[in-house]
Amino acid sequence: MLYVHGGAFHLLSKDTHWLMGLAFARFGYLVLNISYRLAPKHPYPAALEDTCTAYRWLASRIVELGGDPSRVAVAGESAGGNLITALALTTSQRRVEPWARAVYDTGLVPRAALPFCALLEVTRPERFAERRRLSWWSTA
Repeated sequence: MLYVHGGAFHLLSKDTHWLMGLAFARFGYLVLNISYRLAPKHPYPAALEDTCTAYRWLASRIVELGGDPSRVAVAGESAGGNLITALALTTSQRRVEPWARAVYDTGLVPRAALPFCALLEVTRPERFAERRRLSWWSTA
């Protein structure tokens, strides 16, 4: 399990999210819990590059660490959910970016991707500022 923390790409770290890694470990998962470079000091694609680097590290050492390459999962919440979704896509299709190509070339495709609370629909972000009337059944 590769676990990537949330924090809106500019806050927090693996040290603030150690409990998530521990929870997976208690269920028997081998967990790699990572931090990534934070914005704005390190703008896009720094966080994604770091996530890809960690995945490549995992791919090169998974057997040595006692993991099963056929049962790899990636998980993260919020910003981490976005990062693992992008990571999962890079394992499945060849891209031109060197960091993405290197992930694809590992040949290791995760069996599961768990993007908790990720903001995956990024078109028209102004919609979040709109006030919407609640449905009758949610206020009844």
